Amino acid sequence: MARVLGVSPTPVKEALLGLQADGLVVIRPRRSAEVATLTIEDILEIREVRHGLERWAVAVGSGAFSVDLCADMRSCLESWRAAFKANDLDCGMDCHLRFHRLLISSAGNSRLIELYESLMARVRIIDAYQRKGFGRPSDEIKRHGAILEAVERGDREATASAIDDHFSIGTDRLIEKLQAQGIDFGRSQGDLAVGPSPPRFTSDLSHMSSSGGLVGGVPQEVLPATDISKSVVGRSSRSLSA
Repeated sequence: MARVLGVSPTPVKEALLGLQADGLVVIRPRRSAEVATLTIEDILEIREVRHGLERWAVAVGSGAFSVDLCADMRSCLESWRAAFKANDLDCGMDCHLRFHRLLISSAGNSRLIELYESLMARVRIIDAYQRKGFGRPSDEIKRHGAILEAVERGDREATASAIDDHFSIGTDRLIEKLQAQGIDFGRSQGDLAVGPSPPRFTSDLSHMSSSGGLVGGVPQEVLPATDISKSVVGRSSRSLSA
């Protein structure tokens, strides 16, 4: 990879370590670096953690949310609507994730923000997968609008309830998509029954196996190997300039 990128091995190694920290790459000692995989369990656990963190961010405060927060979230939602009308998927995804980051920032807790940010690289992959031919962005924007309206009213209980609705519907839509792709699993009291060997998601495979499980999962267009290379290039450049 260093040869292809025209750089020395050191910044490439540093870049790969950074990607490993983000959960995007698995480094095999004395072997190779591989694109990390996400199982269905991983995806749903990440959603559960995000849900809990956002709910806690709302519950930990008291009184009305700040005027600046409301204005920033409103601006973010309007930018998302504009991106949706322009069919700009990347911009819409950025607006979506920024909206949730703003909600987390309302707690004013730097450790909470740091913990939430540690999930973002994987959340972006999941977000892109969910939206690929399935996102129903207009419905999703409406759900975020309900969260914002509760925030603007300063109603923390209603905000938490809107967050609950958003994550519940999003999880149901994800399960619906997986089932449409031939993955058959059930839920019992909210838990997934995925069997002893859950399907695994990779960045560059999207074909179904004959047994109905995913051989891969996140479509190639979402995070192809070239995007990993771009990440390495970017991180390598920062390492060289440091």
